[in-house]
Amino acid sequence: MSKIHGISSYGGPQAIGPSAARPGASGASSSGGAGEVKRDQVEISEAARALGQIASMPEIRFEKVQAIREALGEDRYDVEGKLGTAIDRMLEEYLDE
Repeated sequence: MSKIHGISSYGGPQAIGPSAARPGASGASSSGGAGEVKRDQVEISEAARALGQIASMPEIRFEKVQAIREALGEDRYDVEGKLGTAIDRMLEEYLDE
């Protein structure tokens, strides 16, 4: 560690070098055996996982969405027949990941 001098005593330039070796400073764990190295860990939250899944989803096909909206507005879209299939597909995708 370098010395810190007060305002009244100027010590001149000092060399900057590596700090003195301290026990455990080399990355070795003090609780484990010889050669054990501490490693960084990352934990990903559920919210981050969900955002990752959303980001990997295919782009929205706006033409298809518009066609379905029009069919719904004109009572031409078979909601009951499609609902079960849509739910099954969503569950398959969720359980696969």
